[in-house]
Amino acid sequence: IEKITARYKMHSKTLQKIEAQPSHELH
Repeated sequence: IEKITARYKMHSKTLQKIEAQPSHELH
């Protein structure tokens, strides 16, 4: 469970970085 939580936290940070950038940069 600890590994999953750590992975989820990393994923959350990644999503926050993506949301902070203009959406057109993703595509």
